[in-house]
Amino acid sequence: MVEGDTLEIIATITPENAENKTVIWSSSNETVATVFDGIVTALTEGNTTINAQLGDLVASCEITVSKKIDYVIESTFLDIHYWGDYYEKGTDNFTVSLGNAEHDDMLISGAGDYILLSLQTSVFENLAGAYLLPGTYTFDYDHNFAEMTIAGNGESIKMLYSEDTNGDGYMEETKNNIVDATAVVELENDIYKIVVDATLDDGKLMKITYEGEAVFTNSFADMFPKQIQENLDFTCGYGTAYYAEAGKYVIDLVEDEDAWCDCHSISFVLFTEDNPDYIKAGTYAISDEPLDEGYVLPGEFYVTSGMASQNGSYYYYLSSEDYSLTYSFLVEGTLTISYEAETMNLELNAKDMNGYNVHMTYSGVNLL
Repeated sequence: MVEGDTLEIIATITPENAENKTVIWSSSNETVATVFDGIVTALTEGNTTINAQLGDLVASCEITVSKKIDYVIESTFLDIHYWGDYYEKGTDNFTVSLGNAEHDDMLISGAGDYILLSLQTSVFENLAGAYLLPGTYTFDYDHNFAEMTIAGNGESIKMLYSEDTNGDGYMEETKNNIVDATAVVELENDIYKIVVDATLDDGKLMKITYEGEAVFTNSFADMFPKQIQENLDFTCGYGTAYYAEAGKYVIDLVEDEDAWCDCHSISFVLFTEDNPDYIKAGTYAISDEPLDEGYVLPGEFYVTSGMASQNGSYYYYLSSEDYSLTYSFLVEGTLTISYEAETMNLELNAKDMNGYNVHMTYSGVNLL
């Protein structure tokens, strides 16, 4: 039974000419369901036993009450946008779309339901073969990017589209945030089976099911299609640095001060001894773990809700021909800082995320 349902239980008394035909009905848990003259009313989720007693004779019936599902949606599609991440694993890797509305990718063209789930899970090295990892995804209320979670804080939503009733050429949209959910994903021979149980911000419950193939889109590759694929050795002629916070410095360098494109630029995030007016000399390892002697933070793209930005230490080349960005991230190596009178010297010996060598030097005014 489902919350709010009623069910009639018929007690048959034999022989038909029995003197006592008075049946006493009872429920072992009246918070779950009540019974009156054989009519059972389901109240809340749980289990109860319905008893029919006639003298010393008792007949019983077990009743299970399930929550009322306000929206039961058999999805006609499974679209998976793969964002990925080339350095840190598990950052908004997949945006999963389910529902029954007519659509072209994420452009809605017909009435129906459209559900977006933002999922965190492992990233696979072979992007061409990337797939949504099977398993059970639980709800992450604070959107902390934990593995095998569904992102909260408005990142996962349900939308209902109706026809253009205003005549303005746009589908009418009703939106609810998902405030709790569990998704069970199975995968066998490229066929997905997905069951999502969710609670909406208006308290209503939703169940979404899907069985079939998925349509994948590598949105990360679409946003940033170019990577630097060569060893580099260059000298920077201009730079700046600023004191971000206690012990943290950001250093930006460029090959040519006057050429804002068609040259290489590089950026470091450095942690060392705290001094707002001076960056301590020394050799700093590129490390994602804090080091007592100081360290340079590795680089990554941080991807969330379809937006990406650079974190940590990275370098890039901006083309004036099409203004496209060719980039890479520093993941291991050293940055050496030294001083000679009024001159500040930097030398980078590193590898990027694709294993290419990067050598950079700078000699000039104190950047800070």
